[in-house]
Amino acid sequence: MIKVVANHIVLESRIDEFLEAGKQMIEASSNDAGNVHYTLNKNVQRGNEFAIIEMWESQEALAAHMESDHFKKYAPLMGSMLTEEPTIDVYEEI
Repeated sequence: MIKVVANHIVLESRIDEFLEAGKQMIEASSNDAGNVHYTLNKNVQRGNEFAIIEMWESQEALAAHMESDHFKKYAPLMGSMLTEEPTIDVYEEI
C-alpha cells in the first residue's frame, strides 16, 4: 500500500478556487484504478494550509494516476494558487 501526503500552503485570496479545483481533482481521482483513499484536508491551526492524503494499492497505480488527464489538468492549476512549492511525501506501508 502506498500513501501520499501532499501539503499545500495556499494564497489567502485563492482558497475558494483551490478548494473547488481540489474537489474536482478528488472526484476524478477517486475513480482511478488502484485508488483506495483520496481526500482534501484543512489544517485546523492554519486556515490556508491543506493536505491531500491519498492511498494507492501500488506504486504502479500511483504512477498511472500521475499520468492521467485530470492530474495533468488540476495539479498545475492548484499549484498556481500556492505561496510555495507543495511538500509531497510518499510512504509505503510496512
